[in-house]
Amino acid sequence: MIRYVDMLRRDAKMFPPLLTSVQPGASRPFVSTDAVDRASDEYARLVLDAGARISLSAYDKGSLCEDIICAVRQSTSRLVDRHTADMIGNTLLDALHRSSSFLSAIAFGIVNGHARVGEISYRNQYEMNDECAERYGDIQSLTLSDIHNFVPDHSCICPISEAAEDSGGRPFVSFGVAPDEQSIEFPSWQEGLIHEVIHHVTGGSDPHQDAEFRLGPVEIIARKVADEMGWQIPHFAGYAASEREAHLRRRDLSALCQSAERYEGDPSDFFERLDVLSNGTLASPFTDEIVGATPTPSNSTSGVSTHWQSHGQCPSVESLHLDHRPPYIFHFRG
Repeated sequence: MIRYVDMLRRDAKMFPPLLTSVQPGASRPFVSTDAVDRASDEYARLVLDAGARISLSAYDKGSLCEDIICAVRQSTSRLVDRHTADMIGNTLLDALHRSSSFLSAIAFGIVNGHARVGEISYRNQYEMNDECAERYGDIQSLTLSDIHNFVPDHSCICPISEAAEDSGGRPFVSFGVAPDEQSIEFPSWQEGLIHEVIHHVTGGSDPHQDAEFRLGPVEIIARKVADEMGWQIPHFAGYAASEREAHLRRRDLSALCQSAERYEGDPSDFFERLDVLSNGTLASPFTDEIVGATPTPSNSTSGVSTHWQSHGQCPSVESLHLDHRPPYIFHFRG
């Protein structure tokens, strides 16, 4: 069993905290971004170059790991199933440890006052087009047979994929349910999740113009993370290229079918839960919810991990076990 957090704690003395002199929200950011269009490809280079010059200590990385775990656990009442929660957590934690670009984007966001990765919550919300809403009524009326008969280019239901804020100004990512981890759709789903997270931690935007011919800064960074992680995903000419949009529709519909098929219990319960979530309502906790350990307050002087302590029971770094070899294991030791 690989224990990344043990490794980080063991090496902490070798890497003293370096963010103490550059506190998040400081009046003077690490690098000025005022003159750069956040939807331009140049912004991706600025983020990665500036982020690479910011040193996060081993303790900072351990605290970020804790925060991600807490954020995912606190999102479970807005997610369809434990598999989706686990895959969100494992994707983010794996990228945190193995992708220098993901770490650079996170570091850039910390010192420039953007959302921290541990503050982002996650949810599964879907919408039906008007024609299908008239035919089927609502999401809870769907069946496995219905979605298997859908054609991706004319699918009745699709995920709401966005990086947004709730009414209280708290950042969240709405994204589709996770496909099976051994499926061909899974790497693309992981890259798409990273894309939405990058929106929050960098403040970057998708291209406003020429979107058919360029990817934009957020997708450029997300694809660089995917390359570093070894995720095999198709390449497209632009963010709004018709081939990319068709790929995303196929991926999302296939992921929805896989999620409904693996759901424990009656399939109708799956669509009922998805309907509740899509209406913005909290659902019941997962039936197999594992209670984590009582949190150990962070002593990080960098301020990277402070917000989660008042949000409920989250696992401490000492209670965390992660195996980053596929298939991923994401669980807590009580």
